[in-house]
Amino acid sequence: MIELLTLIVGFGFLFYYKYKVDKKIDLINDYRLKLYQDKYQSLLKKDKEYFMDIKELSRHVAHLEKELVKLTKNKEDKKNIYTLKTKK
Repeated sequence: MIELLTLIVGFGFLFYYKYKVDKKIDLINDYRLKLYQDKYQSLLKKDKEYFMDIKELSRHVAHLEKELVKLTKNKEDKKNIYTLKTKK
């Protein structure tokens, strides 16, 4: 009878500690999950900012290319003013 009581009390403590350990593990996992979510959100924000910077830089590069073409064309036109040759 005492052995049975000892087994029941032993298994009771075992399940109690298992329950406590599982609770602590869940708390740790929730904390880690929150940290990973914060890191993920910051990476998404940086990615969006990076994408917007690339879009803005692309627009500026396109604008500068147009200006360069325009200036090159004006330079060629000025060069052709003093010659009798015309562009074909």
